Amino acid sequence: MKRNFIVTICFLIFSIFLFTQTYAQEKQQHYSFDKLTPLSIKDSIELSSLPLLTLPESFKGPNAPLLPTIVDNSANIHWRPVFEQDQYECGQASAIGLGFTYAINRMRNLPSDVPENQYATHFTWNFGNEGEGYDGVSYFHSFEILRTEGNPTVTTYGGMSAGGPRRWITGYDNYYAIMHNRLAEAFRIDVSTPEGIETAKHWINNHLEGADVGGVANFYTSAPWGMPTLPAGTPEAGLYVVTSWGGANHGLTISGYHDSICWDYNYDGQYTNHIDINNDGKVDVRDWEIGGFRFANTYGGGPDFGNNGFSYMTYKSCAETSGDGGIWNNEIHVQYTKAGTEPLTTARITLKHNRRNMIRVRIGYSTDTTALFPECIISFPIFNFQGGPYYMRGGSSEEHKTIEFGLDITPIINMIGPGVPARYFLMVDEDDPPDLGTGQIIDYSIIDYTEGVNEIICEHHNVNLFNNDLTMLWINHTVNYEEVFVESDSLPAATVYEPYSTQLTAAGGTEPYAWDFDLNFTETDYAQVMPIINDEQLNPSNNYDGFAVKQLEFDFPFYGTEYSEVKVYVDGYIMFENILNWVYQVYDFLLFTKNKHIAPFIGNLRIYQSI
Repeated sequence: MKRNFIVTICFLIFSIFLFTQTYAQEKQQHYSFDKLTPLSIKDSIELSSLPLLTLPESFKGPNAPLLPTIVDNSANIHWRPVFEQDQYECGQASAIGLGFTYAINRMRNLPSDVPENQYATHFTWNFGNEGEGYDGVSYFHSFEILRTEGNPTVTTYGGMSAGGPRRWITGYDNYYAIMHNRLAEAFRIDVSTPEGIETAKHWINNHLEGADVGGVANFYTSAPWGMPTLPAGTPEAGLYVVTSWGGANHGLTISGYHDSICWDYNYDGQYTNHIDINNDGKVDVRDWEIGGFRFANTYGGGPDFGNNGFSYMTYKSCAETSGDGGIWNNEIHVQYTKAGTEPLTTARITLKHNRRNMIRVRIGYSTDTTALFPECIISFPIFNFQGGPYYMRGGSSEEHKTIEFGLDITPIINMIGPGVPARYFLMVDEDDPPDLGTGQIIDYSIIDYTEGVNEIICEHHNVNLFNNDLTMLWINHTVNYEEVFVESDSLPAATVYEPYSTQLTAAGGTEPYAWDFDLNFTETDYAQVMPIINDEQLNPSNNYDGFAVKQLEFDFPFYGTEYSEVKVYVDGYIMFENILNWVYQVYDFLLFTKNKHIAPFIGNLRIYQSI
């Protein structure tokens, strides 16, 4: 516990402390493990800062693609008919049932009016809702599952919500099918500015790539009710429209836009976009009375809501402050999907347990095939201390204690490299201090798809889990695959303040390639006595979950961005971006993987002032 909060920032150098332990030398030996104290909901921060999607330079100026006045993607074959959600899975109904379904079928040029091309809501929802039907789950969490694991079709799942809020689907073949339906990346578009509205419209019209078919988007805001209708004598007169929003508790889906709908906000009898109607001394989207998006709602009637499941919303309602008429964070969210994903290596696991929220499944590897512990470990956003205190499949019969599932471990072979012998560890953590849970690893194998289908089965079966501890099994195997080789080994020189582009080339693997910056870094652990510091005292906003802002006298580069300001938190970490609570934030496992921060002492801490 901290007694004071005194910080001197001369150099911003921290070490992230990793736990190390001594391990015994026999298979399935007893291993200890630690976890950070879970963050409370009120302490939650934006775990996944989605990248901002902006208008490309080629879409600006006189040569920009022309935009129609009206676009509605619910009229094309990729739009799934509006449905009524089952319980409180609004995030998944909007972002998966409508949004992801549209995005992946657009990529594959498939219709969305048949179950085999529609995507179930409850696969991702049930991993975050604690097994109860009254807990909402942020679709940002679901995006991570869509990216790393995938999502089942309605046919694979047996229905949009088959089995209710507790069911976890079983069967390796089901999980393997799920792995083929993946999200590539999700982005946010700031719709509080004219350029942001223009960006959103181009996304809807041409997918920001000049395509013939555009995209759809999701957003969080209040549940729409008591809506007025568009006034007589204006376009779409008599249809429902949202002119102002409340808080943020509901997910919705934008299907199109209409640049000519009108609403007279200042009651002057005219519709304008060029007058300062809110008297703030400037004219921006908050003054617009013309134009808006069309959205679908899966709650409160589904297809019976509004006009056949749809309503309009004004552009102005996107730009107002969230909670004071605007949508959450003034942003909409869009999805890029993969046309197809072919896992090269998977783990097949059969696990038995009576309290699934007490266990976590991870996979590790070592290039030392005699190692007793992995050199690298990957976690997953599923089977991660989730689902409430229920049997693995959510039911109450003995058979529901056992589940068979698959995990895509292709990222591991990318780390190892082709043709390198390695040991693949299955790691099952049990967090069970009161000794209420019991379980077993029934079977473990890895399946190599690089040359046909080759399943390598672990020789140990029906292994009891160590109580409140870590249980491991392993398999040795060598995977041979065609590695992607970047042929461009240098970049042409750039001229400062002038646009720059160059074509990179690669060979091998499967196209299309995704390019990104390699931001790996070297980590060094060392021990040192903390010096007594009394140069400057920073006072946090409160002693429980507050922070203090420190202006730096230099620009600090951190993962591709330079910062002149840091926020030092009571709970033992430093942030660079603004805090932003998610709608329906329910668990924090994405904290380290998706957020820019330095956290050497993170915990649920409180400051006590020095006496």
